[in-house]
Amino acid sequence: MKDLPTLERWPLPARWLATLVLTSYAANHAFACWLVWEVTRNAADSAQEHFSYKTLAQLLRMAHQHSFGHGTMYFLVGALFLFAGAGLRTTLILLTLPFLGAWLDIVSWFGLKYGSARWEWLSIASGAAYSVAFLSMSALILKRAWLHRQDPSSNP
Repeated sequence: MKDLPTLERWPLPARWLATLVLTSYAANHAFACWLVWEVTRNAADSAQEHFSYKTLAQLLRMAHQHSFGHGTMYFLVGALFLFAGAGLRTTLILLTLPFLGAWLDIVSWFGLKYGSARWEWLSIASGAAYSVAFLSMSALILKRAWLHRQDPSSNP
């Protein structure tokens, strides 16, 4: 981890690109939260009701899309986070949490469809897990990229 150049040493265009990517992903998270609220509270009376109308093929399609989308998004955010200069333990936890949360969220959909409404708690907890991890990594990335002062003596 100490061998990687930290974000404050990146050129301005690279830091700007990272900021734009994180901003886009943050908007994606916000729209997803809004969509979940709209679908489970206004279009249907509950998450279980929403998933009860889904066929197995629809659930598998959603799982496929979310696995790919979340995997790609959290890989890119995680790759940026590797340059934020966080400690090893923090890095490993924050890299793992969004993937685990996304996987458990998908599990909760099948639980809601084929089980009971109690699976909604897993969906809420897993969504919170990947959202908190994303926000934490993003905040540390942006802080390091824009607010951290580079030590002039550390220039190669």
